[in-house]
Amino acid sequence: MKTKKELPEFVKYPKIPYINESPELYGREVYIFEKIDGSLSQVRRTEEGILGGTKSNYITGNTTRPCWGANFLKWMHSNSSLYNLKPNIIMFGEWLEPVTVDYDKEMHNKFYFIDLGIVKDGKIQFYDYLEALDYLDEWKIEGIEIMPIIAKRIVDESISTEIVRNLPSYLRILKWNEKNGKPIDCEMEGIVLKNYELERFAKFLHPKYSEIREEAKTLEEKYVNESRIKKAIRRIKDRNGEHVKISLDDLVREVKGDIYSESELEVNPTSIKSIIRARGYL
Repeated sequence: MKTKKELPEFVKYPKIPYINESPELYGREVYIFEKIDGSLSQVRRTEEGILGGTKSNYITGNTTRPCWGANFLKWMHSNSSLYNLKPNIIMFGEWLEPVTVDYDKEMHNKFYFIDLGIVKDGKIQFYDYLEALDYLDEWKIEGIEIMPIIAKRIVDESISTEIVRNLPSYLRILKWNEKNGKPIDCEMEGIVLKNYELERFAKFLHPKYSEIREEAKTLEEKYVNESRIKKAIRRIKDRNGEHVKISLDDLVREVKGDIYSESELEVNPTSIKSIIRARGYL
């Protein structure tokens, strides 16, 4: 009788810090991509078949599926080209089900490729982006969306604001202001900067979507805002199911942990709770 083999150890995609927390990138060349407000996902071929995952675990029969899991798995299991992936290779992407950004509906429920990596000693080692695209082409991987490279340039103090404020989103329909003829409501959530030689990535968010309010006068108001709360709620639902009832204490713990993992700052949970209540975030 054939016994079911154990799944390989789950390998997470690294958390991407803000650019001001990544000084090693300044003066170095990076690829720049639009940041997608989707759900981090991954595809991996194993001896048991094709496995799909979230940012924290595989999506299997004995785990709670995220709200987007059904559409993602339907796409994955209907895409036979994914069996061309090589062992120990993980294809990372964003499954587009927006949380804070209103994307064109035609862009929803698709897998947007972000990186390709090989697992070595339980850790992920990334291929250069263009090299990764060559592999995907060689393996004839189909049914995935490839985000264009916005630029390849040296990181300086102006790079983030210059791009984020001036370029429209690739994933949003352009709307025009009839009075001045300029595009409106089509900004990017932000950008991701990647240096594959160092394997260091960073992000910069448009002020409208940033989880850090630099102009705020208190620590709590700087880090507790609508964008962070919405993403915290989505993470909880991804772990526990779309219809889970989220308590105020659960949300406070999630937000507090997110702030600490991002900036190593301890924010008073009572203050977080007060802000959530006062602004009606839950």
